[in-house]
Amino acid sequence: MEHFEIRGVVEGFYGRPWTFEERKEIVGFLAKNRCNIYLYAPKNDPFHRDRWREPYSDEFFSNFRELVTVGNEAGVDIGFAVSPGLSVVYCKEKEVELLQKKLQAFCDIGVCAVGLFFDDIPLQLTNQADREHFSSLASAQAAVSNRVFSRLFAEYPELKAIVCPTLYHGDPDNEYLIELGALLNEKIMVFWTGPEVCSKTIPKDDAERVYGILKKPILYWDNYPVNDATMVPEMHIGPYVGRDPKIVRYASGMLLNPMNQAHASMISLGAAARYLNNPMEYDPTVAWMVSIGEICPDYTDDLLHFAEYNMQSPLHPSEPKEPQRIVEDFRIRFKQGDWSQAIGILFEESERIITGAANLREHLPTNIGQELSPWLNEYEKLGKILDMTGKLIWESSALYSDEPRKDDMQAIDSQIELLEKALKGTADRRTVIGGSFIQNLALDTMVRIKGLFTLSEGKCLHEYDELDTERGLPWKR
Repeated sequence: MEHFEIRGVVEGFYGRPWTFEERKEIVGFLAKNRCNIYLYAPKNDPFHRDRWREPYSDEFFSNFRELVTVGNEAGVDIGFAVSPGLSVVYCKEKEVELLQKKLQAFCDIGVCAVGLFFDDIPLQLTNQADREHFSSLASAQAAVSNRVFSRLFAEYPELKAIVCPTLYHGDPDNEYLIELGALLNEKIMVFWTGPEVCSKTIPKDDAERVYGILKKPILYWDNYPVNDATMVPEMHIGPYVGRDPKIVRYASGMLLNPMNQAHASMISLGAAARYLNNPMEYDPTVAWMVSIGEICPDYTDDLLHFAEYNMQSPLHPSEPKEPQRIVEDFRIRFKQGDWSQAIGILFEESERIITGAANLREHLPTNIGQELSPWLNEYEKLGKILDMTGKLIWESSALYSDEPRKDDMQAIDSQIELLEKALKGTADRRTVIGGSFIQNLALDTMVRIKGLFTLSEGKCLHEYDELDTERGLPWKR
């Protein structure tokens, strides 16, 4: 059975880093799913990136030592990386020594992998002394990496060493990567994210080309299910898809970059672990459903439906299909004149969402429930909007009467008011759950029924003079 030799997670996102308790739980989760490495590299840790020259506190080292112990007991390697690229002066020996000492300190407490990351920085040397000393950015990064890692290899010959290049995705056939691959020590692995920063697909030819350029197996940094930057409103818990199984023949391993929500990440990570361990026989849908079932075994259907509303991600760039299907089914029935069945579709989906949200709040593991709370709240709001939309359509049938009754008009007016308030509330949304299909249906329904109200004015204005004047006549909206 072919599998990736290195399988695991790189905590490499922007935003609030995980807590050490969360990292310990992730390590246990990785062990359970037959993965073998966790790599520490959160961008917003100042001592990892902006203030890389400064040492960590004793408390941090104590916590990291505990993490290493947890990893050793679980059979998961613990790694540590530093990102000096924003300010490092490559030609200064003192900088090389600082980097070595920074990584050495973690090797001394038992980390099995170390990294130097040069991602997300300018693609040229910015320091004048470096420009005078090196012919290119690649030569500078290779020189520093080789010197730092060779000193560490002398004491820790089994150490895994990783470099993240400045060009880490796209077309690998460029001078920078060709030179970097030629100059780096052959023991040093190189990270690569695929055709894009967050790749929708990673085809076999991507791995082949990168392997040919670097002249060594590559280590994939897969930016999924990460949801930092503009993806913060998204909850990436959809199936792990689009990775050609044959890339295993050109890659030494694959590390997934997870979400800021450590526990919710386990849904996608659990599915992806099945790919990492057996890519040739991997079934994305089965793996996804099994992973969801493991997270919430007694309410799997509710979590699956919630996940179907949270599909939007780099792997699934279109809006979720489930709410789209509901709206399309409704429209088909409605156009066929079957109002009762059409409205029934909205009521049934509303009930499924509202009941499912309540079940998940009560029965999800506490940490996952807390992380999913903003998405669950807005999932439930979608269910309520569907319910209000169905009720408004049902009430609006009175508008087709030759002589609409006063209480019917008041009921419609009240239902419009409720739906309008709910739709205005969606302006405060913090998530993109469900896409826009349900809101668009509700808005379209409300606008059209308001139009019917206007048409009714000429027929029945004289009949309802006694309506509550504080609100104004309901059809003059």
